[in-house]
Amino acid sequence: MTPRRLLLYALPAVAVVALAALFAGRLATLEDGTDVPPSARLDQAMPVIQLESLHPGKPGLDTEALRGAPYVLNVWAEWCGPCKIEHPQLLAMSRQGIAVYGINYKDREERARSFLAERGDPFRAVGTDQDGKAGIELGIFGVPETFVVDRDGIIRHRHAGPLSEGDLERVFLPMLAHLQDPDR
Repeated sequence: MTPRRLLLYALPAVAVVALAALFAGRLATLEDGTDVPPSARLDQAMPVIQLESLHPGKPGLDTEALRGAPYVLNVWAEWCGPCKIEHPQLLAMSRQGIAVYGINYKDREERARSFLAERGDPFRAVGTDQDGKAGIELGIFGVPETFVVDRDGIIRHRHAGPLSEGDLERVFLPMLAHLQDPDR
């Protein structure tokens, strides 16, 4: 095969690959430059979620019962690498007196309990979402995802991906302080 003929066959294949990469890149990035779609639940009521406790003999998670004070709801799993990265931030929030609740998502309960026993349990209550229905209700894309909910049960912020110390300082702590005392 001559070099010219090889070029004639290769050029369309290269063009198709380049266009596919361009389209895939545009699909993965939104207009604002982020790659995580906004939550359809933002500024809407937290769905009613009632889950059995991850810890036998302890109360489960009931989002209706949480109304009256702002809180953080974290959706996590033991098998999730980014969940392990963000765990110290959840512990830090809990140590500061912030009400942190959890949903253990599609996980083996015994492994999830071991994870919390080894690394510390930041949750006032943690429900188990074995079938993923609570995740669907919240509109999550994956784990971890963390929500800030105001005293009226309205979702005020959603963070997809692992929380960093910077996220805690820049977003979560100021927002929660404002929700605790709106006159601040």
